[in-house]
Amino acid sequence: MVMLLSPFTKDGLCCISSCLLAEWLPVRYRGVFLVSLHGVWNIGRCGVTAVWLGYPPDEYWVEFCAAVSLFPLLVALFLRWHVREFESPRWLAVNGNSEGCIALLRLAADSKPPKDQKLPRGWDDPARLTLDTNSAAVTTTASSQNWHERLSELMQPELRFLVCVCGIIWTFGLFFVSQGFFYWLITYFKKIGAGAAVSPSMMAAPIANIVVNIALMIGGPGRCIVDSCPRVPLLQAGFIGFAFFISLLAATTNKYALVGIVFMSQIFEQIIWSVGGVYLTEAFPTAVRASSQGAVMAFGSCGAIASAGLVGLLMEIWVYLPIVTMASLLCACCLATFLMKEISGEALSDCVPARSYGAVETPAEGRAGDVHGLR
Repeated sequence: MVMLLSPFTKDGLCCISSCLLAEWLPVRYRGVFLVSLHGVWNIGRCGVTAVWLGYPPDEYWVEFCAAVSLFPLLVALFLRWHVREFESPRWLAVNGNSEGCIALLRLAADSKPPKDQKLPRGWDDPARLTLDTNSAAVTTTASSQNWHERLSELMQPELRFLVCVCGIIWTFGLFFVSQGFFYWLITYFKKIGAGAAVSPSMMAAPIANIVVNIALMIGGPGRCIVDSCPRVPLLQAGFIGFAFFISLLAATTNKYALVGIVFMSQIFEQIIWSVGGVYLTEAFPTAVRASSQGAVMAFGSCGAIASAGLVGLLMEIWVYLPIVTMASLLCACCLATFLMKEISGEALSDCVPARSYGAVETPAEGRAGDVHGLR
């Protein structure tokens, strides 16, 4: 039961935390802060790896689990008492709770000194918090929907296509490769007589991830790589680089070379995770942002399950067959990204277009779904 619930809570927290952060921040700071989440995650991974080296789970299972669970437990206790302060005002507004939205915005405004506040008179009047004409009707309907009716909104053609491309095609492949690489790398190194490379590789991986996250943020908001470069080409570079360095694992048994290859492969993998996380958060409207990410991650988890069941069998057939399979999948994922629309630097949309409810959008209505004052 513990193993069943742990992946669910981890993936759920990743989706929700990125959604909350994106919905609080303006466009200028969104990319940098979303990438920083991955950097912080990898700092935690370094900590877990250090605990793993000091208390190997095969010898100190109880001590290892107690050590790695302490910090999440403390965070859970903190959120238990402060969770309402972090709710998304955009989500509340989209679901018709203008009073709750304004209350959170007032809380944010009160956290700044009065001399630094440059808000117009009457900004916190709920009557002034309006949605575009085309999305107002959608919001009225959305607030009374249950969870399965909300999921049906993902059947709107544009959203359905995006979920299929991101979920079925490249997230499935990425999870397959990532899980296979992470869980079977130790076995692979031992099979080729390079067991000495296991521990340094486990430490090199999170360090490489932190390095690439810092590199993506150098320059600050608006000037850093994640803000100044289009998302889709960055994803394509990540997939190609990851495939290339995974392929190189079959070319050597030298300890130092293998550690270097692992380090470089993780740089490109982290590009995919960081930039892809930003893309998924920005691509879907607030009304279905969390549920759409959940759908995409569900397809990805299917890839992880397939990886757990197949990679070991592939290795029994031929020790290098998992490497060939994973590199091929990454190349296929790269091709799938050509189906994705570039969305860099756009304001978040908030509501599913009205045509998903059977309405016809007129040219005069323009782009729908943005909460005024929350861009």
